[in-house]
Amino acid sequence: MKKKQMMLLAFSLVLFTGCHAQSSQEDEVKNVSKVLQQSQVTRKKTRKSSTPSREIKESGSSSETKEVVNSSETSQTLWNSEKAQQLQQFMSSWGATMGQEYHEYKEGHSIKHYLFEVPDQILSGDYPFVVNNERADFSWSKDGESGSGYKVVAVYSDLEPGSYELEKHTYLFAIYNGEPKVLIATLHGQHEAYYAAFVETENKELKNGFAQIVNGTNSLSKQPEKAVNTGIVAGYSNQQVQAARVWFTKFDRENGSAIDPDAYYSITHLEAGSAIAPIPNSVNFSKPAISILATPTAAGGVTYTDNGDGTVTIYDIPLHFQDERYMDASYSREFTQAILDKAQTISLGNFSEEQLMTFLTRLK
Repeated sequence: MKKKQMMLLAFSLVLFTGCHAQSSQEDEVKNVSKVLQQSQVTRKKTRKSSTPSREIKESGSSSETKEVVNSSETSQTLWNSEKAQQLQQFMSSWGATMGQEYHEYKEGHSIKHYLFEVPDQILSGDYPFVVNNERADFSWSKDGESGSGYKVVAVYSDLEPGSYELEKHTYLFAIYNGEPKVLIATLHGQHEAYYAAFVETENKELKNGFAQIVNGTNSLSKQPEKAVNTGIVAGYSNQQVQAARVWFTKFDRENGSAIDPDAYYSITHLEAGSAIAPIPNSVNFSKPAISILATPTAAGGVTYTDNGDGTVTIYDIPLHFQDERYMDASYSREFTQAILDKAQTISLGNFSEEQLMTFLTRLK
């Protein structure tokens, strides 16, 4: 009996000791957990108390940095709003010297160049982009750096929206491999086209003006100046007066009646590399040319190049291309090459200012 009591007492001691140890361990775990929780709370309080001052500091630093970055980007990017404004002023002045009025277009606000919308239908891929007879990448860029291929920053055209007046111009102002490029559309009328074809302009004033703007060396005082004539032709440029002399020289010699009283006349400047005729596979002009077209077209037209010595070279280009043979590449090539080969060089006649004014006052 005593043995059983002793064993029971020993078991109770072991049980009590185990429970006490377990209780101690649980208390220790609880104590550790409590310490950890207090530590986390302390860290959270520390973060909360320190975060505002850090955020204010970072916010101030970010604002200052942002201002510096924006200022730096404005001065260092190849293209920005300031340069865009300079180009707008330049095109207004340059267009006046050419007897043309240009308007600006951009992504989402296109001009229909006879058949395709520039730039939107080139961006969409509806009309493949071709430069100097080779496929090229086309992208719209706000800074002249983002995008690929020809990074176009501006579009200017003297075509009026909804108008299909012949011999008008659409220019792309782009950055290509870090260099400023000015491209002109080669399509000059309402003719079938499967791609948007452009060539680099040969107009030095236009190229240099854009390059100066991109490179930050543009000066508004260096904008092209309008040629000034004296007498009653004052206010007309030398090119307009020359066009009048060309018109009278050609048509006075042919029929003695150069001016149609019901007609108006337009002068168009064609870049070197422009097609001689608006038909497939046409031979191109090797130098800038000038086209004078009467409205209605029955009143005549003439295309010529200035030789700079008092003579011009006249090209006998039809005013209409309705023959289906013009759509044949081989035929059109031979046809336009013949126009080039048969071109005539003539000396300009001398005409009174009063006679010249009968043409000049009918310019549109």
